[in-house]
Amino acid sequence: MTPEDLDAEVELRLRPWRDAEDFAAMSAIANRAAMADGLDMTWDDGFFVRYFSSGEGARADTSVISIVDAGDATVAFGYGHWERDRPNRRSLWTRCRVDPEWRRRGIGRRLLGAVQSAAVRSSTTLGPTELPLVYRTVAGGEESGTEALLRADGYAPTNWIIRLVRPTLDDPPDDTLPAGVEARPVTPATALVVVHAMSEAFRPEWWFPGMSEAQMAASVDDPVDGQIDLWQVAWDGDTVVGGVLGFIEPDENAAFGRQRGYTERIFTRPEYRGRGIASALIGRNLRALRARGMTEAALSTDSDNPNGALALYERHGFRRDRVEVGWERPV
Repeated sequence: MTPEDLDAEVELRLRPWRDAEDFAAMSAIANRAAMADGLDMTWDDGFFVRYFSSGEGARADTSVISIVDAGDATVAFGYGHWERDRPNRRSLWTRCRVDPEWRRRGIGRRLLGAVQSAAVRSSTTLGPTELPLVYRTVAGGEESGTEALLRADGYAPTNWIIRLVRPTLDDPPDDTLPAGVEARPVTPATALVVVHAMSEAFRPEWWFPGMSEAQMAASVDDPVDGQIDLWQVAWDGDTVVGGVLGFIEPDENAAFGRQRGYTERIFTRPEYRGRGIASALIGRNLRALRARGMTEAALSTDSDNPNGALALYERHGFRRDRVEVGWERPV
């Protein structure tokens, strides 16, 4: 893909990522797109700095980013990279964002081709594989244009991610843990042990992209993911048996005029399921969020979760807010 492939009449050009100023532009575009598409989420430039950092914990490097400029303004961006190897396929992640004022000009279609090429290049650094390659992405809210673009390119829906909101933090579930299991505050010395346990619990789930040692360490240091004072973790002796690794996004709350906390990264070791541990930790999470001044909570779960997660969350006062769709197509 070259700048000449874009519509010369509107003076658009496609280029690689250049410097940190592009991260700020990417944040602004992502947030404007989210507002237009009914996604009540924000991404600050720090998110992109961490996602594409040169450190071992990053998901990818900046070479996978494509930027679209219109004159002196950046109006779209996208990226594509290897996500994970599953037993039956190698998954390549793609994501494009176009400023709402610059849509319906063919930018998304051309940008998608660029990020798909970047994803394939990224995967070749892993060496040869016998696994078939597939592109994967997610779209939701009111992203009808993205859905049409994906369908036209041969993508098909694979799963549904259900976003739920608990509109009040009143009447949280009982936080009593079963005999022999206790909750302990997470410390810097135990945080990585907790993330290891979470990764191990999620490993069999098809949607989980996996975490390297470096990525786990980076998550502990992340200003959002690493809010260990909000984590609720259950132990049986020296073994982490379950957790709710919640967090608060202050900038997002300011943008939407709300006080929301997140009840996310909920896990229980398989041999400890069915004993009320997840319910108790959700109760502890909601109480902790309320103590921090929050008035509502949110979480997400996959429609294909085999452990009855959706019914559990709805039983504890969470209500369906929106659905996002996972899409894939063969390379």
